[in-house]
Amino acid sequence: MNLYKKTLAAISALPEQVQGGGMTPAEAESALDTLVSGYTEAFNKMDRRSGFIETVEREEIYTVLEDLLVGAQEQLSAAGVEVDVDKLFDTFDKLRDF
Repeated sequence: MNLYKKTLAAISALPEQVQGGGMTPAEAESALDTLVSGYTEAFNKMDRRSGFIETVEREEIYTVLEDLLVGAQEQLSAAGVEVDVDKLFDTFDKLRDF
């Protein structure tokens, strides 16, 4: 839950940073990739410790990430940033060990 809240807060801050001139669209896209990497690595770490991620948990982790990225896409498109969700899911798939 804490990982979700942290990721959601970071995603929600991106449009304001772009609109305020503190971040370029390319930097926002890079920040999203970094957030997806952090999200994935956190679950990798949790699974290495306890081995709790099975099929159902894997699907839930994916679904939550999908919801986060769809929200990011909606928020950032209003700020003029094109979000390549497929590329972000590629990052997730490449990094996940579970």
